Amino acid sequence: MAQLTVAPVANWALVTLRVLSRRPDWLHKWQGVEQSLNSLDTYNSKVQECKYLVSKTGPKGDDWSGKTSSRRQRVVIADDFTGACDVGVQFEKHGMSTSVYLMKPSLNELKNAASDLLVLDTETRNKSEKTAYRNVRDFCSLCKEAKIEIVYKKIDSTLRGNLGSELKALLDVFKQHSVLVCPAYPQYGRTIVNGQLFIRGVPVDKTEFANDPVRPVRSSDIKALLAMELTEKVVNIPLRVVRKGSWYVTKSILQLRKSGVRIVCTDAENLTDLRNIANACFRSGVIPCGSAGLAEEIAVSLKPARRKIVVLSASTNEATLKELRKSAKCPRTLLIRARAAFLEGNSKTAELSRIRRLVEHGLVNHDVVIVCSALYKTDFNPKLGSQLASRQFGDPITIGLATAVSPIALGGSVDSVVLTGGEMAAAFLKKIQTKGLRLEREILPGVPLGAVMSGRSLGLRVVTKAGGFGVSGSMRQIIEYLSSESFK
Repeated sequence: MAQLTVAPVANWALVTLRVLSRRPDWLHKWQGVEQSLNSLDTYNSKVQECKYLVSKTGPKGDDWSGKTSSRRQRVVIADDFTGACDVGVQFEKHGMSTSVYLMKPSLNELKNAASDLLVLDTETRNKSEKTAYRNVRDFCSLCKEAKIEIVYKKIDSTLRGNLGSELKALLDVFKQHSVLVCPAYPQYGRTIVNGQLFIRGVPVDKTEFANDPVRPVRSSDIKALLAMELTEKVVNIPLRVVRKGSWYVTKSILQLRKSGVRIVCTDAENLTDLRNIANACFRSGVIPCGSAGLAEEIAVSLKPARRKIVVLSASTNEATLKELRKSAKCPRTLLIRARAAFLEGNSKTAELSRIRRLVEHGLVNHDVVIVCSALYKTDFNPKLGSQLASRQFGDPITIGLATAVSPIALGGSVDSVVLTGGEMAAAFLKKIQTKGLRLEREILPGVPLGAVMSGRSLGLRVVTKAGGFGVSGSMRQIIEYLSSESFK
């Protein structure tokens, strides 16, 4: 069962919604608040509502379509070979090695396959309803036994084939699951409005596909077409809901699931619509069912997110300053300079808010955000330094940087944090309220990597580096290590 965790970030800025499920890649799919939800009060009420719905309706136990497995392999089930290749290449071009199987693989072949994605062709588009049901049921049972996740059910973009029978087979195997049907393919003029499939503005049952000699399309109404083969209730989510954003599509799916509806259709006219639908599939846990159009958006969502790293430094050591200057020139890196003189007194709150806001926005378009109080020796005011040295309760610059960035780490928007200097490390760890670090390895001589051992940031990777030493290029090496695909 999925569990929702709401992490408030101060009182003014960001609330991040994470889904922690048995599906590892979900941790990277929750990107926070939809732009349309501007009010914190509104968002909090929606979080509570969705939290309740997911807790009551999420798939459970072994029926989680293979999501209990630690394997990263995934399966797509298609009803013909050209469609299997068409949908498979959508995942391949987004970084997933893909193999297409013309014949049903054995259990061992499925478990030991080298590819990230396996597309299984049941070759049932032109078979009888009974044969299609039996074949798809057998393929789904095989995937369930292998504990490999089914991420997509490919159907024809013009609704040819045994759509209802094949969905029934899938749902009979995964009894607690539900599916979302959207065969729209805007690039080729396939759109869905009010539950009707159109081909370049013409209802599909008024086109040449209605005269197909083997599998003529009998209706442009997707619900009516499914009703010919199914007894289950089918509900369509209209375009006005899809256009509001994925949050509203998710909410609709969860409410329908709570009321017992396991098959949902959605309208879609363009790629933005498909993107909202794809995100909603992840948030609600349904199995998406459609053409290559929706498949590409699902593939984009499955693509591993780039790691986000924050570097915090209040050091005035020349070696560290030089390393910061070099690192700031790296691609996809943003440098943020704190205004040290503003981190105390009446201006403190405004400066903390400024830093926090810049970091949040920076993490959207950058992989590395460096937050520092100085880049050159001349940036440091000696008079301010003597004042800080006399402070009984610590350096307000160090504490200020830790205070500004710690809520973002608590919200789950950061994968790793690099802390320079002992005071910075202690201040940051206190702000995220952890008891300490579980050390894992030494990245460079004298530069350890650890994981937060308690609190809301449990598992957050932290690198600590003394401010007064380090070989030339060490900061860039640390960042490259934390960004590398081999780092886990």
